[in-house]
This record gives sequence, structure tokens and C-alpha cells, in this order.
Amino acid sequence: MTKVTFYKFKNLIIGFEISGHSGYDDFGRDIVCSAISTSSQQTVVGIKDVLKIKSNFQIDEKKALLKFKLSKSIEIEEIEKAQCFFEAFEITVRDIEKQYSKYVKLEVKDEIY
Repeated sequence: MTKVTFYKFKNLIIGFEISGHSGYDDFGRDIVCSAISTSSQQTVVGIKDVLKIKSNFQIDEKKALLKFKLSKSIEIEEIEKAQCFFEAFEITVRDIEKQYSKYVKLEVKDEIY
């Protein structure tokens, strides 16, 4: 199962973590993993490369783990700008979870920031 955790501060998303393989199909044929992976990459690229917002990114392919969080040194306005990407990703994951609930779990955690 793939677990996607969104981290929020004052009801604003400040990052996410993805862990595990969905197990829907074999590696390279797993549409659930592919959809989550593609959406997460688009979110990271949008925030880091398009908006140029400072962030921390960590990936460990062996552990099937991806972590992405906004830097603690940024202003609230930058956090607000990033919401369009974060919220679109959250909606996408929720839709995938509805269709493939056996393979995906979404959770939200409040974070002290």
C-alpha cells in the first residue's frame, strides 16, 4: 500500500511524504504508483522550479520514500503561493484513493512550523 501524508500548518499544506508501493501491479505496470508519482513530481517541479520557493526534497527509491517540505525560512506569502500545487495534488490523491482504496491511504497531519 502507498501512504501519502500531507503536512499542514494553520490549515495550509507545507509538505507531503509518500511511502510504500501500492501493489496494484508489477513494477513498471502499476498505474496507481504511476499516477501518484507523476502528480507528486509535477507538484515538486511547480513549487521548486516554477515558483522558485525554497524547499527540502528527499527521495529513497530502495525504501520507496519521497519527502517534500517547504523550507522553514520562507514567508507565509510563499506558503500561500504554493497552495495551488499542493491542493491540486491532494485532490488528485483523494480521487485515486476513492478508486483504489485497497492500494492508497491518504492522511493529514498538523505540523508545528
